[in-house]
Amino acid sequence: EFKCTVCRFSCRFDYFGREPPFAPPAIRWLEDVFMLQNPSHGELGRVPAICLGAPCCVCGESVCMSEKCSIFCSKRFCKGCATEAVEFFPPWIQKEVKQLVKD
Repeated sequence: EFKCTVCRFSCRFDYFGREPPFAPPAIRWLEDVFMLQNPSHGELGRVPAICLGAPCCVCGESVCMSEKCSIFCSKRFCKGCATEAVEFFPPWIQKEVKQLVKD
């Protein structure tokens, strides 16, 4: 089961990695992610996979994709690790990290 260490969101997942077997070959993620095969194409659209979250590249904790829990800047960072390393991010990402801290 996937569980975000920041907001505590949890959900079963069907695949962990970059190339889900239930998605077309053209769909590839830039990071290893926890994915759920779309259970309801009627309600959730025609996407084959729903990305739930990924491990933080620094601490390894699982975090969801919510902008309140993590940030992606070539790699996934949890709220805590992004805050600690804010000065190493490009200026436009620093702004997003500071917004993360406010939430």
